[in-house]
Amino acid sequence: MKIWDALEDKAPLEPNTPMVVFVDGAWKHDSVAMIGVTTEEVPKIHTLAIWEKPVGNDMWRVPYADLDARMREIVEMYRVRQIGCDPFFLGQLMQSWADSGFPVLEIPTNSVARAVSATKRFEDALMERRLKQDGNPILRRHLQNCVPKRDRHGLRVVRDRGNPVGFIDAGIGAIFGYDMASKEQQESSLWMY
Repeated sequence: MKIWDALEDKAPLEPNTPMVVFVDGAWKHDSVAMIGVTTEEVPKIHTLAIWEKPVGNDMWRVPYADLDARMREIVEMYRVRQIGCDPFFLGQLMQSWADSGFPVLEIPTNSVARAVSATKRFEDALMERRLKQDGNPILRRHLQNCVPKRDRHGLRVVRDRGNPVGFIDAGIGAIFGYDMASKEQQESSLWMY
């Protein structure tokens, strides 16, 4: 985490900043995180919201109304180019956001090929110091909780199922959000003459 810590930039997120947003979470057993990644030359990862299941509260559920309200605030405040979400977890909210004209993109996080590609892109950017991060301690903890899994498909991160509070959703949001921001940057540059 030394490299991660060295990339901290506490400058506030300015209104109208272009960014992508990734939401990752689980309905009841985990947490949910909303991560923004700017689309500038050196993207910056911002923690927009995180909700975690309180220890011992088996009745906890993702606060969908709060998640929806926060997303609408984010879209109002910033120039959100894409909103990535796993349709299995957020299907109804994604449809509501799409109906509101938000740029929603289905990204199934259980796609091994996609997870391997996103992890590689994130790891390369981290090692080459081509990203910044807002210093959020919960995001840092979620990244620390990510367990590397290498198999014939390549390297990706997973949750340690033996750790009941080993939440990783903000880490997954950072990885997939950075992947989205990088692709957004590349596609934009292709059309510049």
